[in-house]
Amino acid sequence: MIPVDSDLRPVVVSTDTPERFAAWRALENLEPDALACVRPVESHLLCLRVWEQAQRRFVLDSDVSTWQTTPAELLRKVAERAGPAVARAELTAVEGSTDRYLRLADRDGWAGVGLLRPDLVSERLGGSAIRVAIPVEGVLLAWVAPEPGQVSELDRVMAVGVREWFDRGEAQVSATVLTWDPRIGWTPFGQAVPRSGSPK
Repeated sequence: MIPVDSDLRPVVVSTDTPERFAAWRALENLEPDALACVRPVESHLLCLRVWEQAQRRFVLDSDVSTWQTTPAELLRKVAERAGPAVARAELTAVEGSTDRYLRLADRDGWAGVGLLRPDLVSERLGGSAIRVAIPVEGVLLAWVAPEPGQVSELDRVMAVGVREWFDRGEAQVSATVLTWDPRIGWTPFGQAVPRSGSPK
C-alpha cells in the first residue's frame, strides 16, 4: 500500500549516492535494490525518503514497484505540499550590502523544494530568474539572477559561500550553482573554484 503523501519527503543527494548505497547493501549481504530518484539536472540527484514507524528511510525501486507508481509521480505529490517549506525560508541580508538571499535549512528534506518548486522560490524572490544551490543535504540557497549573460557581485559572493559550505559539509551535494528561468527552465551557472592549496 502506497504511503500517505505526508510521510514522503524529497532529498537532494550527491550524484554518487546510488553507487555508495549499492556498495553498502552488498557489504550488508542485502539483495540489490536501487534508490528511487530522478535527475532534474546533471549535477543534482533528487530522491525520496519515507517516514515509517517514526524512522526515515530511502524509498527504493522495490517500493515503487510494490506501490505501482513512479518516482516522478511520488515527487509530484511531494511538490504539491512544498508551499509551507518555501514560506518559512529566511530572507537573509548579505553583510555590507543591500542584497539578500533566501536560505532554507531543513534536515527533513525540504531543502529539495529548490529543485521541486523553483517557481515558488522565484515568487519569494520577486518572480524573476533565480540562482539555486544545494551545497549540502538540508540546505537551500537562492537569490535573484541578473539579466541573461551577466554576472552580479551577489553571484560572486554567493558562489564563494556555496563552495565554502560544500567543502566544509559532512553530507556534500554539489558546489554547482544553477539558474532557473521560467522561460527556459534549468541551466548550470557554474561554481567557485578553490584557490591552489585550499581544501577541495
